[in-house]
Amino acid sequence: MHDAANRTELYLAAATSFSGGDALSCFESVLNRYQPAAFRVDFDGEAQIRQQVEMIQAL
Repeated sequence: MHDAANRTELYLAAATSFSGGDALSCFESVLNRYQPAAFRVDFDGEAQIRQQVEMIQAL
């Protein structure tokens, strides 16, 4: 039995964009297997961040 005090949370971080199909496919497989508590993006500019977040939300 797992209780909230002993639960491990997964935090994902991305330092590169998901413009390539391989990177997005890899990220999708992680999301299918785990339920991350948070995701950090570290891209250049608000427009790029918005584009990447929209791609992730589509998954």
